Amino acid sequence: MAKHFDANCLAAATEAAAKAGKITAQDVLDAFERVDAYRSRLEASGEPTGKDARIRKFAAEEAQKTRIAAAVKRRHTALNIIVREKQLDAMRAQVGEGQTRQQALVASILGVQNGVKYARDSFVNLEAGYTGKYVTGGLAKDIRLERPHIERLLENKKFDEDVTRELSEIRKDGKPGITGNEDAKWLARKIADYRELARTDANSLGASIGKLDGYFGHQNHDPNKMLKDGPDKWADRILTRLDVERTFPEGPSRDEARAILRDMYFTITTGFSANKTSAAEMGQRVGPANLAKSLGKSRVLHFKNVDMALDYRAEYGYGNTIEGAFTELRRMAHVNAAMKSFGPNPEVMIKALAETLKKDIAADPALSPDERVKQTRELDDGFGTVKYGINSLTGEASRPGNVTLAQIGSEIRSLEVLSKLGSMLFAQAGDTITPAIAAAFRGSNPFGAFIHQLKSYFDGMEPADVREKAYLWSEGLDGMIGNVVNAHVADDMRLGVLSKQTHTFFKWVGATWVTDKQRAGAARYIVAEMGMRGEKAFADLPPRYSHWLSMHGVDATKWEALRQAREKASNGRYYITPDRILELPDSAIEPLVADRLARARETGKGDPARILADARDDLLMTARRMIADETNYAILQSDASTRRFTTLGTRPGTVEGEIMRNIMQFKGFPAAFTQRVLGRAAYGRRKSGTKAERAGEFATHIGTLVAGLFIAGYFSMVLKDIAKGYWPPRDITDERTIMAALLQSGAAGIYGDFLFAQVDRFGGGATEKFIGPAFGSVGDLLNLGSDAVGYAVSGGEDPFSGSALMNWAVGQNPVWPANLWYSRPILDFLVLNSMRESLSPGYLRRAVKKRRTEYGQERWFPQAMGQ
Repeated sequence: MAKHFDANCLAAATEAAAKAGKITAQDVLDAFERVDAYRSRLEASGEPTGKDARIRKFAAEEAQKTRIAAAVKRRHTALNIIVREKQLDAMRAQVGEGQTRQQALVASILGVQNGVKYARDSFVNLEAGYTGKYVTGGLAKDIRLERPHIERLLENKKFDEDVTRELSEIRKDGKPGITGNEDAKWLARKIADYRELARTDANSLGASIGKLDGYFGHQNHDPNKMLKDGPDKWADRILTRLDVERTFPEGPSRDEARAILRDMYFTITTGFSANKTSAAEMGQRVGPANLAKSLGKSRVLHFKNVDMALDYRAEYGYGNTIEGAFTELRRMAHVNAAMKSFGPNPEVMIKALAETLKKDIAADPALSPDERVKQTRELDDGFGTVKYGINSLTGEASRPGNVTLAQIGSEIRSLEVLSKLGSMLFAQAGDTITPAIAAAFRGSNPFGAFIHQLKSYFDGMEPADVREKAYLWSEGLDGMIGNVVNAHVADDMRLGVLSKQTHTFFKWVGATWVTDKQRAGAARYIVAEMGMRGEKAFADLPPRYSHWLSMHGVDATKWEALRQAREKASNGRYYITPDRILELPDSAIEPLVADRLARARETGKGDPARILADARDDLLMTARRMIADETNYAILQSDASTRRFTTLGTRPGTVEGEIMRNIMQFKGFPAAFTQRVLGRAAYGRRKSGTKAERAGEFATHIGTLVAGLFIAGYFSMVLKDIAKGYWPPRDITDERTIMAALLQSGAAGIYGDFLFAQVDRFGGGATEKFIGPAFGSVGDLLNLGSDAVGYAVSGGEDPFSGSALMNWAVGQNPVWPANLWYSRPILDFLVLNSMRESLSPGYLRRAVKKRRTEYGQERWFPQAMGQ
């Protein structure tokens, strides 16, 4: 290609860059070549009008990009040094307390249950903290506290369109309020504010994201709709709707723009770019020279106007603008947590840390040669833990391998949910005991935590400022977000017909309400406990509480800063809240970064104000992730570690991934219980103190655990028996009842009381526990078919139960209103039990006799009409 740029101009720019020491000669040459390529495209297009002005504008933009890229590179270097030092200090501290290097590395990504410093200071927990900052404790919290009536409008199509139009007006020459809808205007402003907060956070962590004025949200592309039209038609259809100049600032020709869009088509529909060979694979330099090429992978599609965007959504997309805002903020929480934990290139940083830890192993005189080989192999990830952690960071772990297969698998599992979890509320009622177990681990009164958790169902009795504490810490708002997000999208794909129903199903079961109440109550107790403990210095705290803090990386200095954020509520209790942390004076923050401040002031390198701001945010995020993590111990939820166990690290939309997800369906709770509750009880205890002290703490914790499991399990069984029409409660002294109650709510919940009765906590039988409910249902049908064949061949001598076949059919019924705990007994009474009796005469009598024999129970209401 002929070069049109002036050699003297290039030499002058190169010399200026060399003197500045910020931009390399190669960077300058790359910029000149991009401008020259743009000039050539304009000349080839045959549109000379305004050519010089357009070239000058493009050149100015390229110069700015080159300067930004150079600044970002310097920023990355500084951030990597800080992150590397912090992570190595934490990992080596854990090794000093008996962890292996691989355990320490995994702790930094997924967290571990071992009772050592920084064991819970992980990327996973930090992501929860950022999600609280932007989503649950951000946008959702503002809606609940400032304009709660908007909750009822979040799924309203007209309101969503008004919000979209208001977002498009948030720009320099915009006209906010154009719709005349004040609520839409308010929500649009809030969305824009939290987007800006997430963007500035990302840039401070090493990203380089420009501000997008008038941006009304990303589009959710439906691969199935796109596949029907193919890449060429899709590219042509979307190109007519796009603001070409904003979407393609590098100025490609129309054919080049279509080629970029075609590549995006394959990325969206398959998960992989059509350009299969990356720059790294080809040995190309990655930097400003490839900036234009990389834009196609993360390009923002700017539509000409709101109507064009809404038309595209109707034709090729799904979801809505408000859902898109929540989803976008959650994704930014993930990205920012990854960068804060491991720098601008997390995968490279993790591999670099692993190599440093290998050198530590080689230099450790305390290790035998065999142990050095073993620990080195562990860091090479023989068990896949580190790889899964990296995949969790990059999002690869949850990205569907094949969207269609993932959707089919999701629909199958949704069928099982809708048909089998109508009584799950009774199992949840017993989960009030886990906050007491968590409180016992922290050295608090478990009985007090249990009573507080029961009161959480009646939080309307508490003053408004006390109820708000949970929202400030981002708890108790999952139901609101689920109304918007879970109704449309999960794991980067559109939900199917049945999958869309699950959120509404959980609402009508009562599970959504109960979970929000439980999590809000647990969070309030945790922050009230923190406020109460805040009257003492770190050295004076109860040993178990300071041990819990140290697992989150909170030492005496951090605790001293945190406890200055105490504030007394109207109920007389002290709480620590995010807004109070943000209002702390600089004098409270300075001790956290005293060394960095001293270096900055001595050398003149580094901005003290920026250092203090970063430290304040770090303190806030420490508190956020700590409370989010502990709330997940109190009210169990699956995390990345649990998902690794239940999926074996497989991706959705793959054959092995879908098989594992079907086998392990409904096992998330027992897996989480095993890892979090039992794992922390077994491995999370503090190592300091006398043997007698440690033994006493262990006995107290295990005693609380066993007693709590029994109470919770027995309570769940009683509620389920009442719903089925049986009374009185089972004999509490019967060993079968005791064992069933323990199993009902604990880690062995996958066995549940089917060992002693017929079903588990979710209503399934033995087969389903081991091969999954979907495969179990197929197996049961095959068994029934075999019985029917035997009955026919034997002339009726071999047994066959028509009622059993009917029960199977009823058990697969996806019409969920008929499966709810309060509607099913009515349906049984009016219709189903009579049908069972007609198919298998004596069925109802035998069921009553079995209950009377096994549990001494009688029915407290008739089984069917006329009985």
